[in-house]
Amino acid sequence: MHATAAPWYAALPPLRGRVIADAPLAAGTWFRVGGAAELLVRPADIEDLVTCLSAASPEWPVTILGAASNIIIRDGGVPQTALSPVRPRWMAQSLSMLQWLG
Repeated sequence: MHATAAPWYAALPPLRGRVIADAPLAAGTWFRVGGAAELLVRPADIEDLVTCLSAASPEWPVTILGAASNIIIRDGGVPQTALSPVRPRWMAQSLSMLQWLG
């Protein structure tokens, strides 16, 4: 794991989904290209998503990949945290709901 990932990762409460350090992303994209994410979080459900986003800090950007079907990831990967749900459809609905709740 990259040294910069440790503080945020250490503060992350347990999740039902998966948390993977230095996660290769190419296999999960439609174009099959790109580097790794310092930290890949795959929340299992809305509670995991809320827990993860609540623990994030402004100093630690979170990139939301969704299903990664219309994204090209650079060879250098995604710095810091990438968020990709186990079931992308509920995540889009959940993020819309969270924005509405403000």
